[in-house]
Amino acid sequence: MERTLCRHFSNDNLYVQLGASVRGRAVYIIQSLTPPVSEHLLELFMMLDAARGAAAREIHAIIPYFSYARSDKKDAPRIPITARLIADLLQTSGATHVMTMTLHSPQVHGFFSVPCDPLTAAALIVTHLRNMTSHPRTMSLRLTLAARVRRAPGDAPRAAGCFGRQDGDLRH
Repeated sequence: MERTLCRHFSNDNLYVQLGASVRGRAVYIIQSLTPPVSEHLLELFMMLDAARGAAAREIHAIIPYFSYARSDKKDAPRIPITARLIADLLQTSGATHVMTMTLHSPQVHGFFSVPCDPLTAAALIVTHLRNMTSHPRTMSLRLTLAARVRRAPGDAPRAAGCFGRQDGDLRH
């Protein structure tokens, strides 16, 4: 893993330089879109473009937090579908593959013209909870999880599926 130099010029423009030669290589660029979101997004676009310009064979954008995922539809006039715009700009900048945490809705995957894989920690969390069966707080964890699913009923089938349940019931 190589470091990338990111700094500001005196006029506040960004400067990005990849830390190693990427010619003919598969490159993995990790950048979360946390605050300051716009600056991190521009850094990502610049790193993707630098890798493409340096003749990388593949460029994988790994985005642990895709902050524009909730902007996936027009719910008022004269507004953009920003998730689609960001997906287009990632490809234009040079990404050949995008990996991100579970997106807000399945339709966001359709915005990407390059392969997009949703990453999830569900299997890891389920394994951890199953291994805690002898722990005294296990029942409390199950009730907390069930309460969370009740507040967000749309997530119930996905959560139940993680536990191997078909009926959506997480109480057992």
